[in-house]
Amino acid sequence: SLILFGYRFNKKDKKYKDFASALLGLGIASFYLIFYYLPQNEFFPVFQNAYLSLILVAATAGLGIYSSFKFEARVLSVVSYLGASLIPLVLDAQVIGELYLGFLFVLTVAQIYLGRKIDWQPLKLISLIVVVGVIEWMMFLAPDQLSIFSQLFFLHAFSYLFILSTIWKKEGWVKNFHSGNILYISSSLSILIIN
Repeated sequence: SLILFGYRFNKKDKKYKDFASALLGLGIASFYLIFYYLPQNEFFPVFQNAYLSLILVAATAGLGIYSSFKFEARVLSVVSYLGASLIPLVLDAQVIGELYLGFLFVLTVAQIYLGRKIDWQPLKLISLIVVVGVIEWMMFLAPDQLSIFSQLFFLHAFSYLFILSTIWKKEGWVKNFHSGNILYISSSLSILIIN
């Protein structure tokens, strides 16, 4: 109902845009909390499947990203991304492997595109911090969940994603770099070198 109220307030008047964004973010966050803890519920055994929980979280992420695109809501985009990227902390270990990293890659592409569309570059920085944290967590704390090929593939995929999104804009190659661009490129290269 919070999400419906958020949509309604957003359509009503522009002065309610921030309030509507907060309602949408609260609704999406409550969906994430429900779907995170649903697999631990003993009363509904159908929801104890980790893959079903992943599908529900992915649907919530899709709703959050769609709403972020539609209303250009910065808070909602951060809530959607952080909520969807915390899946490995709460789901069963069997889901955490390649399926999760593929989901995170698609989610990161959407967030980088959204950051460009609403012209808010901190969204790219948040995505970079989350991706580096997840990759380091998977490489050092759970290395047996991925094959060597998968580790190399996703390391390169995420690194090239951040490098290309930094040096290529809609108009063509970026000619003037600022400190944020250098941070993205050096962080992406350090992911490749360290791991």
